Amino acid sequence: MDISTGKGQLVDGQPITIPLQILNAGKTPAYGVRGLVVLNLLKKGETLNFVYRTRQRTHPVAIFNSGAIVPSSPNTIYFPVLPKYLPLDQPGSPIFCTPEVRKGIGDGSLSIIIYARVDYADMFGIPHWRKYCGVMHNDSPATSEYVLRGCGDYNGADKNTEKDKRNVEQVFQAQTDSR
Repeated sequence: MDISTGKGQLVDGQPITIPLQILNAGKTPAYGVRGLVVLNLLKKGETLNFVYRTRQRTHPVAIFNSGAIVPSSPNTIYFPVLPKYLPLDQPGSPIFCTPEVRKGIGDGSLSIIIYARVDYADMFGIPHWRKYCGVMHNDSPATSEYVLRGCGDYNGADKNTEKDKRNVEQVFQAQTDSR
């Protein structure tokens, strides 16, 4: 499963949304494709922690369920950029673009960061996962800071171990229990 992002449009007064593309690069369909996506607007120096939920706070998370994805047929979904943390009882609202946000993204003092986890089963029913992290909209020094501070290390795929198989269900169960 390949995951990539594009640049969303930064239009003043509109929510910032980013396209996430999921492509089945294999030769057989992927079944039960579902995912968790976190998109944040971070200030330069803010840390990434790749946590979808804690006891008191949560990253507002978008959940998607694409069912089956056939090979070589891209599936693009647009997700809003949301605040980094919220109390568990507060709904997430998208971040709107402003001239200050555009300026911050342009000069590297702000960065749009996405991290996602996609889970699916192959044609034999064997579960797999893929994790992705990326930085959108700028090629400033802030971008390389996030890559160096863990974004690049977050990217990965399962090795189909028993631990990987258990983890697929635990991640989604914890997220759906919180709703």
